[in-house]
Amino acid sequence: MNGSQQPQTDYDLIADLGANERRLREMVTARKADGIKLAEARESYTIAKAECISRLRAAGNPVTLISDLVYGDKTVAALRRLRDIAEVVYDAGLEAINITKREQDTIKLRIETGRRSR
Repeated sequence: MNGSQQPQTDYDLIADLGANERRLREMVTARKADGIKLAEARESYTIAKAECISRLRAAGNPVTLISDLVYGDKTVAALRRLRDIAEVVYDAGLEAINITKREQDTIKLRIETGRRSR
């Protein structure tokens, strides 16, 4: 329903449909950018983790302790946090797209129902 709480006309619903279509296109474009950021964050984290493991092994640390030591490394931990944040942003964007698609389906159903009831 619109702000005045009156039933929406087909014109209003079609306008909402068009607005949602535009939002979906923008959201998909944003997901591409977020996906690139996520891939870059994953790459940085993976490389830093591998380099840290190499340093720890070269320093003679026991293999059984290396995984714990790696996660305690400040650089690796910071990059892991950035990776996790990038994943959350990307996943939240995907969920927003799914919600908008469901809104589209609801609007289409309301239009069809309104036309059938006339």
